Amino acid sequence: MPVIESCLSSTAVDDRVTPRSPVVVAFAVSRVVSIVTLVAAYCIRSRRFTLQGLALFDGGWYHFIAELWYGPQPVGVGRQTTWPFFPLLPGIGHLAMWLHLNSRVVMVLVSNGALLLALFGVRRLVAATAGPTVADNAVWVTALFPASFVFSMVYPDALFLMASVWAFVMLREHRYWSTGALAAVAAMCRPNGIIMVVALAVGLLTQRPTSWRRLPMTIAPAVVAVGAWGLWLWHRAGDPFIFWQAKSAWHEVTLVDAVVHHPAHALPHIACAVAVVVALVLERHRLPLAWQVFAALWLLPSLILAVVGMGRYSNECFPAMAAIALVLSRFPRRWSTACLAISGGGLVLFSTLVGRFGYVP
Repeated sequence: MPVIESCLSSTAVDDRVTPRSPVVVAFAVSRVVSIVTLVAAYCIRSRRFTLQGLALFDGGWYHFIAELWYGPQPVGVGRQTTWPFFPLLPGIGHLAMWLHLNSRVVMVLVSNGALLLALFGVRRLVAATAGPTVADNAVWVTALFPASFVFSMVYPDALFLMASVWAFVMLREHRYWSTGALAAVAAMCRPNGIIMVVALAVGLLTQRPTSWRRLPMTIAPAVVAVGAWGLWLWHRAGDPFIFWQAKSAWHEVTLVDAVVHHPAHALPHIACAVAVVVALVLERHRLPLAWQVFAALWLLPSLILAVVGMGRYSNECFPAMAAIALVLSRFPRRWSTACLAISGGGLVLFSTLVGRFGYVP
């Protein structure tokens, strides 16, 4: 893929937004590949032209919340409800509806815009840590990872990636209120987003000179945001932790289930998880401690308790993408280009499995 190889040949990081920027090229290539494949696969499945393929599975729940907010809930034990879904993305869709815009289209556009911003953040952060070549690799790895089609769907994954990577950028640049605000955005994307405060606290306390006074600036916004959401849930549903209890209505495939029963739908996720875990282990000494903490807290619980979904959990974990980029940097450029091309093929395959055959992303 010449377009990838030419972008990887740069020797300095340039943050200017131009059509030839590695970030812009990676974004454009990956979005064309993923959106066209996913939409076409779902159109073949439904035998009609539709963009519904961008709002499958959890996307339907987020669209429902955007349209009706957290309205009347199904009753009865084991019934699935809207409570497990955090409000940031559907809140944006709800605001769009209030402005007489198409909430689904707005949420798709927001997800794609968030991915573009996230890729700029990945390049900036990884370049400061490991150099421009690894940074460009990390951008392409993130954009062409087999699960990256989710970043163009009605899912909060792109928003979480954007908020988490830029929170670490702001922390590195000693802009602590901005760090805290971005951590709050990440925390409002999904229930486990609050783990960001732990990783950021580790990052802050391992900076030199260490300053405990800045710790509240870093973690307080996310704690306040999640606390306020819990109070609203308490008022609305009578339980501030209903999002945790309601999740039991979803059948999760554990690692044991996947190994013992070999569910086909888990295999793409397991393949993605193996790739990132191997890379994280191999490159652990080249990753900052806070990145390692974030990756462990983000990936290990899901790897054990919810294997289906590991593809996208891995993709939105920027330390995992950086680790893969570090591995690729050990090989000649033509090899890393070939690996990225193979990953792009995996993106086409995974998009097809989701759109055509109903695999859960």
